[in-house]
Amino acid sequence: MSLRGLFGKLKGEVWMDGSRVLLLRDSAFASRLPMPTDAGLATVEPCDKCGCAFEERIITTGGEGSDPEVWDAAPVAVDGWGCPTCEAVRYPRAMSAETSVRFGAAGEAAVRAKKWREAEWWLTRMAWSWPTYAPAYLDLAQALEERLRAGFDSTPEATRRVERRMMHAYERAMTMAAREHSKLPVAMRVAAHLRAAEAAAHLRDTAAALSALEGLRAVEPLDDASHARAVELECYVQEEWWRFTDASKVLGPHLLLQGRANTPITAGAQRAACTKAVEELEAYYAEHPTHWQPIWTAAMGRAALGDTSTAIATWKRAWQAHPERPEIVREAGLALLSANRADEALVIARDATGRIPKDATLWCNRAVVEVLSGNLDEARRCLGECQRLDPDDPIARVLAKRFASLRAEGPLPRTLAELSKR
Repeated sequence: MSLRGLFGKLKGEVWMDGSRVLLLRDSAFASRLPMPTDAGLATVEPCDKCGCAFEERIITTGGEGSDPEVWDAAPVAVDGWGCPTCEAVRYPRAMSAETSVRFGAAGEAAVRAKKWREAEWWLTRMAWSWPTYAPAYLDLAQALEERLRAGFDSTPEATRRVERRMMHAYERAMTMAAREHSKLPVAMRVAAHLRAAEAAAHLRDTAAALSALEGLRAVEPLDDASHARAVELECYVQEEWWRFTDASKVLGPHLLLQGRANTPITAGAQRAACTKAVEELEAYYAEHPTHWQPIWTAAMGRAALGDTSTAIATWKRAWQAHPERPEIVREAGLALLSANRADEALVIARDATGRIPKDATLWCNRAVVEVLSGNLDEARRCLGECQRLDPDDPIARVLAKRFASLRAEGPLPRTLAELSKR
């Protein structure tokens, strides 16, 4: 604290950052103060209410001595002027680029320290005091996004309030980027729209996301990576991809995946939730049949629920629609082998190596299916192809040892269980 600030404090005044503060304690009054849209003024005329000369102030609801609830309800921080005898205020006061950089650095430091209100105070002050500067709003929006990710706000109402402030900051960033486009690099304008679209997509605000992406189309030149991300985001929101992610999160811990333990589905509410998630995935896939992930997860979910016959039927449908996806081929074949239906698994395995001949794991899988179907020579040929493509495949090494003990004229294993005992 400066010496002047110390003297001010002794007199009962509030000082911050070397300036006297007009601390607003009425959130209703503060919420009526409009965010400025034009560049700051160097001077102001005397108060038209009482005739007194205005004095420089930081006008704010936050900072030292403030009420956090007032700040959260109406975050105001701007360099301006206050009348010493009445409630009149004027803002913003002109700010230099160097001062803006200092505010931004202080805000970023507070974000790193996870001091969320302090971060918002500095970045709000930067945005309100230099309201035509698009990067100020972008920094503010990203700080609020970090606050949301950190789970700082303890109630749904508080969280929604911060979400609204974040989206408003993104909207102002886009507006000012368009208005001041000749003064900003293209990359900054692109970032404003893409980050706004990503934030809106995360909040599942389809209209806001598509509006941000529409604005992006006016930005030229648009680099290939940004264009690809915009296309991806547009698809995500138009197809409501979060329906897939929500259902997948419910089923995720229960899916039986190689190299990972799963949690069995218990009866009651958990089973009901998992059943509903599978049904949602199946409904989503029916609406968007070009995406393989929903039907893959639905089939895995059916298996986790113990519905073997429906799981296999789902795998066969998935394979028929997406035979080029190794993820589906592998799990469909394993499901059929586990049900002792090697003849059906063989059709899938042979088709897969024809479609995707450079995938070593598919040759390894086919080697297993071939031997269980009684084709030892073909199984050894497939295993050799796997080892040629990937000499370090650990499963292929195990299979090679087991195949060495087999003879074409002797009894061959007919199930996975029998093969595992060899």
